[in-house]
Amino acid sequence: MPGVSNGMLSIIIDRSFFGSDSEFFPEVNRYIEFVKSSRTVNPNGEILMPGEIEHRMKLQRMEHGIELDDVTLMQILKTCQSLDIEHGFDVPEMTEGLSRNDHVVMPGCEPAPMGLKLSSKKKVELP
Repeated sequence: MPGVSNGMLSIIIDRSFFGSDSEFFPEVNRYIEFVKSSRTVNPNGEILMPGEIEHRMKLQRMEHGIELDDVTLMQILKTCQSLDIEHGFDVPEMTEGLSRNDHVVMPGCEPAPMGLKLSSKKKVELP
C-alpha cells in the first residue's frame, strides 16, 4: 500500500466490571509495582508506565518554566501586543546586525524591523 499508514486500536472497558474503585485501583497499583520490579536491560535502567515521561516533564516545566527560543518568544510578544494583552514577560535584548532570515515573521503581522537581533535563549516562568 503506497503512502503513509497509521493505525490505532482502542479497547474501552467499563472498569466497574472488575469491581469497585476500592478493589480496582489497588490491584492496578500492585500490577504496576510488579511490572516495574522486572529486571531492566541496562543495570541503571528504569521501566516507565505510559504517560510517566509526560508527567515528569509537566512537573519540571511547572517548577522551572518552559525554555523558549527568542523567535518563539517574540512571536508570543507580538501576538500579545496585537491583541492588546499585557503579558509581563521580559522582552529580549535587541542588537544590530542580522540578515533578513533572522527576523520574526508571523502570519498577519508585519516583519520585525531590519537590523534587530534577538538574544540567545530566555526562560519564561509560568505564572
